[in-house]
Amino acid sequence: MDSHNYMKTPFVTTSLQDTDLLLVKLVDYCYQAGAERCLVYHADGPAVILSEITKITSSLQSDPIGVAPSSTSAADTITSSDLSHAILQLLYTPLRDFSRLATLLAELRDRNTTTALAIKTSDRYNVAAGLPPHCNASTAYSRLCFPNGDAGISTTTAGILCGDAPSVLNTTKAEFKAFLASLKSTSRAIGSAWSFLALPCTAWHARGRNRYTGDFQAATANPILIINTVIDPVTPLHNAFRMAEDFPGSVVLTQDSEGHCSYSTPSMCTARAVRKYFQTGELPKKGTVCAVDRVPFDGFWDEEKPALPEGETDEAMWRALVAITKAS
Repeated sequence: MDSHNYMKTPFVTTSLQDTDLLLVKLVDYCYQAGAERCLVYHADGPAVILSEITKITSSLQSDPIGVAPSSTSAADTITSSDLSHAILQLLYTPLRDFSRLATLLAELRDRNTTTALAIKTSDRYNVAAGLPPHCNASTAYSRLCFPNGDAGISTTTAGILCGDAPSVLNTTKAEFKAFLASLKSTSRAIGSAWSFLALPCTAWHARGRNRYTGDFQAATANPILIINTVIDPVTPLHNAFRMAEDFPGSVVLTQDSEGHCSYSTPSMCTARAVRKYFQTGELPKKGTVCAVDRVPFDGFWDEEKPALPEGETDEAMWRALVAITKAS
């Protein structure tokens, strides 16, 4: 996270610089995986797959899909905004979720809303299991019937984000619309969805008594090891190097993978660097790039006990890495 941008306003504008590159990687991995593993595969190559995804998004903008009510859910509509929110969720862990994203897109291409509806309603109470009393006693569509509230963001997250930055209570609709437009221009895939993080701040009155107002620049007692994936959906690699400039002696280790945080994909190389850092304080050399041991669509998530990578001998480290990745 670019702390300078973050502390200036909750309308963070430097988080989505690389986000849409993840869709480029999605179609590359999809093409390599083939039709059996990736449901949006096209024999004519990655460019055609990406074009098909763009058509799916555009079709939802002009023709949302209505969903009939069922015994477990109310009538609903799947819109382009819903797709944007779903993509945001699924880009965090490509190793696990690229296959689900491909399935989502393939279903929407065929006007099938099964996966889209499951994702959209994942933060709601299950009607079939029975609603909690505070929801049952409330009115239809009350925020009390959404575990995280009706803004799509937890109160805890809103409290931190809105409390850290200067107050934006006087934000006008025109100003927020301009912010939204800037996000969309940065990321066509999730720009609109990302705005939901800042929206609660326009009505957030609480202020922390000990709010930090510094600049996040310091000579730390021990140099910092900063780790970033090559393509992170919400904390781009550029920001890692930007922050390293503020902490003398710090080093950026780049993990050659996609997704949010290095643990989204297991890398024995990264794990060894982390272990050495915490045990000895020694940093990797500047410019270090660590390879990963698995890639999207390779079946990793379906394997109960993924095999130790070829040439590796540290079984305990590998099992720990697998556990961390699968718990993310």
